[in-house]
Order: sequence, then structure tokens, then C-alpha cells
Amino acid sequence: MTPSPAAVVASLGGIATRGAILEAGVRGADVSRAVRAGELARIRRAHYAGPEASAAAVTAVRVGGRLGCVSAAASYGI
Repeated sequence: MTPSPAAVVASLGGIATRGAILEAGVRGADVSRAVRAGELARIRRAHYAGPEASAAAVTAVRVGGRLGCVSAAASYGI
């Protein structure tokens, strides 16, 4: 059985590349279907976020960056 794209993204921390999702056994058509259904958001070319992704992380990936240590710590509740 093919894993759910949203479940795969959640298991990868809430944000994942298309390549990582496909490597987990999800079909490309299922990723597109999950985006159309609102289960995932395409935040950048080949980058997807689930509803559990922090706003800071989504913003960082959208502009091609990553969270710095202070922002990452805050997103983990530290």
C-alpha cells in the first residue's frame, strides 16, 4: 500500500522535498492530489509543507533558507 503523502511529510518534520516524498514510496500523482485536496501546501518548487509545519519554517523554505538556531529552538518550544 502506498503511504499517504501528508503522513510522509509529517514524519519528515512537516516540510519535505518532492524527492524525499517520492523516496518514501509515494507516487508523484498522489503528491499532486494531496496538494489539490489541501492536505499539503506547495511552498516552493519541489518543497511541500503539512499543516503541522511552523510558520517560521515555511517562510524560511519559501525564500530558500533554513531556520537559524534561535528560530529553530523557538519552533521546538525551547
